[in-house]
Amino acid sequence: MDSARGQVQQMNYTATFPLLLNIADQPSYFMALKDAAGLVKMYAMVNVSQYQIVATGSTVADCESNYRLMLARNGLIDQSDTEITPSGQSQVTGAIAEIRSAVVEGNTWYYLRLQDGSVYYAISAADDKNAVILSVGDQVTITFAEGEGKILSAYTVTAAQ
Repeated sequence: MDSARGQVQQMNYTATFPLLLNIADQPSYFMALKDAAGLVKMYAMVNVSQYQIVATGSTVADCESNYRLMLARNGLIDQSDTEITPSGQSQVTGAIAEIRSAVVEGNTWYYLRLQDGSVYYAISAADDKNAVILSVGDQVTITFAEGEGKILSAYTVTAAQ
């Protein structure tokens, strides 16, 4: 916990009690870093055997990515193990044929259907602010959770440049 706090000492964050995880076959502590109000502001990962290997990130995915890079720099894993391969995720690219929106528990959700598709991809504006500025006809790439049904959860929506 002290190693994690030391990485962000200028921000005066406190660390939550760590969880022991296996990241790239390395025993690792994972914890949230909170501000004075108790809000989670960052995440940290610390190598169990080498406490000086510490990585932080504003999201869990950023933290893990930074941690894997630190492990590779210190020779604990191969460079090829630095890439995170999310299981259960896919991507689809196409033009938006239809956009619907709904407010669910105070968050605006956008439901996107691509041309020649029958599935809607649901994404919250809180998760990806790009969803707010999309229009019918825009060419996009959607990262989504694999599954069955007419509505699938999306993680990101990226408009083509």
